[in-house]
Amino acid sequence: MRLQSRFNEVKDRLVSYGPCQFPTLGFVVDQFLRVESFVPETFWFLFLEHKKDDGRAVFTWKRTRLFDQETCFALYAKCVQEPTVRIVSVRSRPKEKWRPLPLTTVELQTCCAKFLRMSPDTIMSVAEGLYNQGFISYPRTETDQFDKNMDLMGTVTKLTQFQLLAAYAQRLVNGEFRWPRNGKNNDKAHPPIHPVAPGNNLTGDAKRVYEFVTRRFLACCSDNAKGQATEVDAEMA
Repeated sequence: MRLQSRFNEVKDRLVSYGPCQFPTLGFVVDQFLRVESFVPETFWFLFLEHKKDDGRAVFTWKRTRLFDQETCFALYAKCVQEPTVRIVSVRSRPKEKWRPLPLTTVELQTCCAKFLRMSPDTIMSVAEGLYNQGFISYPRTETDQFDKNMDLMGTVTKLTQFQLLAAYAQRLVNGEFRWPRNGKNNDKAHPPIHPVAPGNNLTGDAKRVYEFVTRRFLACCSDNAKGQATEVDAEMA
């Protein structure tokens, strides 16, 4: 309001000010200028793939790409003349992927927008409807840690009645249950978003949002994903 009274350019207009807005605007403008000034350039690369009945292995060229077509074609021709591939090294190691943190409002909106292609307003409207019907907990929370006194195993046991994920919930009941990870936020008002009753008869968007909340909750109560990562170096010509 002080600016409006001093400068005619902003008289009777909304003036928005915040200490984070100016650097953010700088980032936006910088990215815009990068895109505007970018000059695309054609490039070529070699692609190697090994197919078997049980899958395929795709190899990435260590040189990544070349901007000269004739040079790349000459290397390709050499590979065609000497098509035998020699495995140089194989490195294998165990690998884990962290289970997700308990669900907050922002995370609910982000994930449902990404995976379910729903607008934030629609997501919250559907979530509040599920809350009012007693299917999920209060959907407006920034807490990403469960209170130690909560009976999460009891909730998982109820979900053995949710037909779509009953078998997985039963696995947790049978011994695979793990207490969820703790995030850094706790507003001391509401717990993370989680299912409180089976939603077998839900349809449409309500079913989709409920299923996501339930899958996320069961994932939080599971062990980390465990796998094996293998890297293979190969030489050709």
